[in-house]
Amino acid sequence: MDHEKGCCKPLCYALCMRVCLGLFTLIIILVIMFVSYIAFLQSGRPQVNIMRLSINNLHIDYNSQSIVGAISLEVRVSNKNERLMLLYEPLTVDVTKEKVQLGRTKIGGFSQMPQNDTNLDMTVTLDNARINKPGMDTIGFDMNNTYEMEFDVYLSGKIGLKVGGLNVSIVPFLSSCHQIKQKDVDNGKSPACEVNIFAFR
Repeated sequence: MDHEKGCCKPLCYALCMRVCLGLFTLIIILVIMFVSYIAFLQSGRPQVNIMRLSINNLHIDYNSQSIVGAISLEVRVSNKNERLMLLYEPLTVDVTKEKVQLGRTKIGGFSQMPQNDTNLDMTVTLDNARINKPGMDTIGFDMNNTYEMEFDVYLSGKIGLKVGGLNVSIVPFLSSCHQIKQKDVDNGKSPACEVNIFAFR
């Protein structure tokens, strides 16, 4: 019996080593696959451009320190991949000026075929957005010429790929569009936005 027990120990050690080695190998493979997927998604991330920005009835209530109005936007999202479909979960759109939050809206999720453009039309309502005194002074200075006012537009959400019939890992992304003027867009420019994977606002 003692001899049999002695024989079991090396067998247990060998089995344990094989299991640990197998798990380690599996983890390494999964890490490599994940890093490769992120690198691929980063290289094939969408292109985002502002196609229209229109300021409607913008005014400041100095008594309540709030801003009221609406901004109409058209954002073009382009899938430059040649073979892969992009998947978007619901997106959040924020409009700011001089780091002052003016308004926010939501866009439903959608999918996008390869080599395809999707135009997203939206209206961001500035419904008594609260602003501090420095922000009021900065925005108020430009109120006489809203055509020249600069805005920052952010799109945030999650993006993934569809490979065959499989939806592959959804990861966070952020599109940042800085210093957008209605004047530039009306004159035919389509300002490009910076798009980053695993980015948050």
